[in-house]
Amino acid sequence: MYILNKPLPVQLATTGSRTKVNCSVDVEFSYQSVKEKRRFNVINFDEYDIILGTPFLYQYKVAIGFNPTQIALGVMKAAPIQGIQHLESLRQQLKNEAKDLCKDITDTPLPPMRAVNHTIPLIDENKVEQVLSLQECCWVALAAFLCT
Repeated sequence: MYILNKPLPVQLATTGSRTKVNCSVDVEFSYQSVKEKRRFNVINFDEYDIILGTPFLYQYKVAIGFNPTQIALGVMKAAPIQGIQHLESLRQQLKNEAKDLCKDITDTPLPPMRAVNHTIPLIDENKVEQVLSLQECCWVALAAFLCT
């Protein structure tokens, strides 16, 4: 087991999750015809034994079916992850291609930016709401019923 120097944040599909990866472990992974040593991040999950992330799905060309439920591996040996080394050149290429779309405000025919110096009051701070107890609400409802 390896303790990570800096815990990695975990990105989940839930709001407010603060789970972090604190350690990783090398295991002999065995599934279908695949049997090889892999490193897994260890996370404290209540309901799951293992979650295979995007890199694993990419490397094994995984196809997932929901009706019927199935998982199929496209390859039996992990493919290397490619493309990370070209990220900076792709970023620069995108900047160059979008240069005419991402102009400075002074290079456009738009009017100059102005300071916003107004407010829209959404709540009347002088208004006081009367709060009734449950018993008072019952008496008000009874009085309204009897008056009709």
